[in-house]
Amino acid sequence: MSTTVLLAGRRPDPPDSDARRFPIENVLLVRERLRDLFAERQPDHLVCSAACGADLLALDIAGDLDIRRHVVLPFSIATFREMSVTDRPGHWGPLFDRLVSEVEARADLTILNESPGDDAAYAATNDQLQSVAEALGLDILAVAVWDGEPRGDGDLTRHLIHTSAASGADVVEVPTL
Repeated sequence: MSTTVLLAGRRPDPPDSDARRFPIENVLLVRERLRDLFAERQPDHLVCSAACGADLLALDIAGDLDIRRHVVLPFSIATFREMSVTDRPGHWGPLFDRLVSEVEARADLTILNESPGDDAAYAATNDQLQSVAEALGLDILAVAVWDGEPRGDGDLTRHLIHTSAASGADVVEVPTL
């Protein structure tokens, strides 16, 4: 059976964070958990954004496993890179550059024209991610890579879980802790 993974998740914790959602020292553990999930479920497509952390790990693994990747960004590549990739611990910039280039070369990159700094831009990205996944016409497996605790009403990972489950998709959580 053909499957699309629709993925959302946490970025590594900022250095000054009091909350532990995705400690940078857990990157290899999360990578291993994602690789195991993809090997078990054998999806045909991955649909996600390209922020540091969960998104980039999943995109990198999917490339290794020859899973077709679809990326949605809320605004320009350069602005997204600055605001959602290189602003956290880790050397995410070169990985982002390579992965976005690979996805763009296959014409599987969608860039929305949302306003940077507007929380609505990320909500619009989530909506577009769901639309892309549904348009592929395959069974959807929603994957939440997170600590299991919503950050509040505007938590987009939680939103993805709820909207995907409501539409009948299977939901799997991959712990970051």
